[in-house]
Amino acid sequence: MALSLARARAFRPLQMESLENRIPLAVVRDTSFGTNGIAAVTFGVLPKAGNATLQKDGKIIVVGGEGSQKRGDERSMIVARFNKNGTLDKTFSEDGRVKIPFGQDASAVAVQDDGKIIVSRFSTVYRFKADGSSDATFGGGSGYIFTKPQINIQDLDVLPNGKIILVGYTSQSDLGSKVAVARLNSDGSPDTSFGKNGATIGFKGAAFGMRLYDNGKILVSGGSNFGDFRAKFPDRRMLLVRFNANGTVDKTFGNNGQAQALVGRGGNIAYDPMILPSGKIIAAGVTFNAQNNHDFALARFTANGKLDTTFGQKGKVITSLGQDDVAINARSQPGGKILLTGSRTSGEIFRETSDVAMVRYLPGGKLDPSFGKAGKLIVDLGGDEATPAIAQASGGLITIAGNKDGKLMVMRFKETLPRTQALALATNTPAKKSTFVPAALLSAISPATIPTGVEYAAAVDAVFVAGTGRELFAEL
Repeated sequence: MALSLARARAFRPLQMESLENRIPLAVVRDTSFGTNGIAAVTFGVLPKAGNATLQKDGKIIVVGGEGSQKRGDERSMIVARFNKNGTLDKTFSEDGRVKIPFGQDASAVAVQDDGKIIVSRFSTVYRFKADGSSDATFGGGSGYIFTKPQINIQDLDVLPNGKIILVGYTSQSDLGSKVAVARLNSDGSPDTSFGKNGATIGFKGAAFGMRLYDNGKILVSGGSNFGDFRAKFPDRRMLLVRFNANGTVDKTFGNNGQAQALVGRGGNIAYDPMILPSGKIIAAGVTFNAQNNHDFALARFTANGKLDTTFGQKGKVITSLGQDDVAINARSQPGGKILLTGSRTSGEIFRETSDVAMVRYLPGGKLDPSFGKAGKLIVDLGGDEATPAIAQASGGLITIAGNKDGKLMVMRFKETLPRTQALALATNTPAKKSTFVPAALLSAISPATIPTGVEYAAAVDAVFVAGTGRELFAEL
């Protein structure tokens, strides 16, 4: 008995049942990646990952920095590319990495549709060809540009027309900093049609993350009063600012273009924003607890920048994992779930170690019981790990980048549905009722493991019971 792809797709919209809220999924290291799910390589002294992204072909770009063998405080920027299986891509700059000496670590990365790679460090933007060589069509032949005014770049993205958006902050000495957003033309020159001579500086604080709207508007997240040592904890709040496509402040958003939330005691920074399909906004980052350590923090805003009190506790959620917990990245997942990644630090003073930390929430802000242990997943590799970057959180796979014991590290996890549960679900699904699950969850099921009366259609990753109408489909 055969199940056609056309039939499967025709059947899907009619009856759908959520699997993830009924059966806890195992989150395990993907052993097909690297060594037991980990790719760790040695680059210089104390290499650190600052950001990561996934190319269309599945290769992983990781950017960061490394120290010198002679002087550990002398940093160089590094750009590394890994194959889908976790090995270094030797077609990229011959040895899998690009090194730019004398300066700061890289802070952000984006890949253009043509495969060229844009990387920032402090106030400099570089562009590389897909093979890792410098792109002479950028920056007037040099392959890089310096921002004017000087912006400490924290995030960047590429528009469909090839122009480049940069966000970060300008330093104002001990008076703190100001949110900054700039736009470059595709050749690296300032786009003078944006803001004032290509940039907009305003609002006291700093921007660390960004998301783009389909209509060209720009949402940035960060912290208010950032760098102002006179500001007390309650005055340092999560900050969202929205800009129009031309760089002007969108004064229809929040309070004249900005929205703030005091989460916990304060000392808040929203490192990463998310724009939900409903238009609502998630700000993800950190707050300080009573012990003056960090906790994971979330706040949800309406599409127009008002705190959404239907989320969590009056619009806010705080999660403690250890002594000091820092959430750096946020991604949306199927069913409106929210995944945060970062690190958990614990141990005696001066002997603290950091572990990989991930937390997933249900759409309303409660911890997702189907993820890890009651919504939390801590991975202790027996050393000191940090994970400031997430490259992928889709298709049942989670790929993160960081560093471990002096090595640059990429880890890949997969969500799996234990085979016995998958088969039980297939055979016990009510007649003529379909259950849809991510394709990766069916990886443990193969024709050889399907019992009598149950057939497997590899073309659509579907399990169904012959002659009963019971079907278990995988989302493609």
